[in-house]
Amino acid sequence: MNDRPRFSSASSVAVLLLAILGLSSPVTLVCGRAAAQNVGDTAPEAEVIFEKYIEALGGRENLENVTSRFLTGNMVIMSRNGDETRALVTVTYAAPSKLRQEILAPGTFEQTLICNGENAWRNSGDGWTAIEGEQLVTVIDTADFNTYYAIGYQERYKEIAETRWDRVRGETLAVVRATRQSGSTDLLYFDPNTNLLRAFRQVPTSPQPGVAVAEYWIDEYKEFDGVKVPVAMKVYSPAFDYTLEYKRVELNPETSASDEFEAPPGL
Repeated sequence: MNDRPRFSSASSVAVLLLAILGLSSPVTLVCGRAAAQNVGDTAPEAEVIFEKYIEALGGRENLENVTSRFLTGNMVIMSRNGDETRALVTVTYAAPSKLRQEILAPGTFEQTLICNGENAWRNSGDGWTAIEGEQLVTVIDTADFNTYYAIGYQERYKEIAETRWDRVRGETLAVVRATRQSGSTDLLYFDPNTNLLRAFRQVPTSPQPGVAVAEYWIDEYKEFDGVKVPVAMKVYSPAFDYTLEYKRVELNPETSASDEFEAPPGL
């Protein structure tokens, strides 16, 4: 029997963006090796979890030196009827909260997303449209440059409700439940053996009763210039599941141009 939670197809576009952007944040325990934990027990304090995560990624100094990122890779999308679509993905980030994302599935679809930190626009091959409402909040939250690195978590989250142990898809993980300034809630699942984020969910500001949110599972990190970056991910989203694998990652790329985050002509 498939115990995967049901999802709302209405949020599939926002979910797709989140998974491609890839968030991050986790926990530590006994010398890098997890002691036995009981589901529901209180996990370490959130500050400990975030600080250990920052250290595991490469340390605060290294992370603060990164102000832009360029990633490109492959996506495989699996629909509910078994169809498979392969796409190329390119994402550019710039601090504090700018991004440009391009997805190209030859002969199937293409999409470009731009966020300048205050507004966002999408072109799915039929012209540019502004992203509004809760989807705009989701995109801006996700474009927060330091979401990857947990730097500034004190300002990002207005409330951290709890830290606890939970059993998720066969793994015992430390969970942090935190509410962003925008009102959306992050559920962050941390691997006690590595101090790295293992999985996360983002609950919208107005969740639909009885409808589960998407799950994002990070399968691999690689180090670039002293900083670990998620490069392989599985995502269980409302309308489809997919995998994402980045083949090229550049930190502080010389080719990053500020005008690629500007509003499209006429908007």
